[in-house]
Amino acid sequence: YFASRIRGRSLGMTLQTRLPWTQLQISGPVPRAYRQFRHVTSQASPAENEGEKAVASDAEVMSQLLSGQLSHHRLESELKDPERAVRVRRLFLETQAASEGRSTAVGQLPINRLDGQQFYTSVLGSNCENVVGFVPLPVGVVGPLLLDGQSLTVPLAT
Repeated sequence: YFASRIRGRSLGMTLQTRLPWTQLQISGPVPRAYRQFRHVTSQASPAENEGEKAVASDAEVMSQLLSGQLSHHRLESELKDPERAVRVRRLFLETQAASEGRSTAVGQLPINRLDGQQFYTSVLGSNCENVVGFVPLPVGVVGPLLLDGQSLTVPLAT
């Protein structure tokens, strides 16, 4: 079993993990990404959550990320599923930010599709005339960078 404890300074969040991930305990404000992650993993089939099979469960991957055994930069190559790597990385970054008392906008970025109606309504009359479409740009992160004594992860569109 792996155990870790993370405390969020200004959020007052305490995250205590112990494998298996089903024994996760959180007190205080809970990051939105974790609530979504917990909902998805609770609906997974038993075969998906079994111990160390060919592919580790998201819970095991999160534990490895939190313990430093795995770098989030290697998720695509380790998981062999780019969309899953994005979901797990987002959860990791939001959990990490919350543990440091910060918030992140990572959860507001679309993962696999754009809500066209909402997008076109938001640009109507604001910053684009004669709209004909959009250009999707991949967004990654750099860091952590040390700025004014704080460790920050910065989004970067390429």
